[in-house]
Amino acid sequence: MIFKRKGIRIEDLLDRKNKGLYEYVNQSLELSLKETDEPYYGIFTKGNCAELHIPKGKASPSSFAHELLHAELKIKGVLFSTKLSVSERPLLVPFFSEALSDHITNVLEHRKMYPKFISMGYREDEFLADAHFPILDLKETYSLVAKLKDGEGKYYPKGIDWFIGKYLAAICSCFSFFNYEKELQFLKANEPALTSILDALVARWDEYDIEREGDPLADSCLLISYDFLNEIEEWVKTIDLHQ
Repeated sequence: MIFKRKGIRIEDLLDRKNKGLYEYVNQSLELSLKETDEPYYGIFTKGNCAELHIPKGKASPSSFAHELLHAELKIKGVLFSTKLSVSERPLLVPFFSEALSDHITNVLEHRKMYPKFISMGYREDEFLADAHFPILDLKETYSLVAKLKDGEGKYYPKGIDWFIGKYLAAICSCFSFFNYEKELQFLKANEPALTSILDALVARWDEYDIEREGDPLADSCLLISYDFLNEIEEWVKTIDLHQ
């Protein structure tokens, strides 16, 4: 463990709930901690190194545990990424931004991390700093549909990007204190083909066993992302896009 700036004490980030996970991650990755002026925790990995960013003056064992769970997925070879593949698919480039790719990765990782976070003994509202802010409400849902395509059914690239990101975030939400059933049903009714692809992605991700990543007889992040982008690409071929 390397400390990038004085003032961070590992003791302030550890508790009985996350200590075992920390020891596991610290044995597998070269961890470093860095205090930042950013408001949120974050983790940035490259090769066998992982730098955890800690907001100055905001030591939080639960937030530290969250980032360690991201690191644990990396150690197990779990990385759902669409960036490189999208760059090689001209049909997807107009609406599949790097920000959307990062968002999808984060949302799917959270879906795998959340059960363990709870089993470690943390409260569900400790999982995310913005846990108590709803992902969607009915007003925003109407806006999503309005910005997706024009009156003639021609799709806006930015609208598709926004729609995919919001829909996946809502359907992957783990918190018991929010229910997005009405919002999701409205989106499904207005865009059945695209939402069906996104529903299938989440269903397959839920079935995917992270402990078997790398097993040639099991599903993998690479296969899931490849098939997902293929389905999105086939859908794009059926619609008209604003240039």
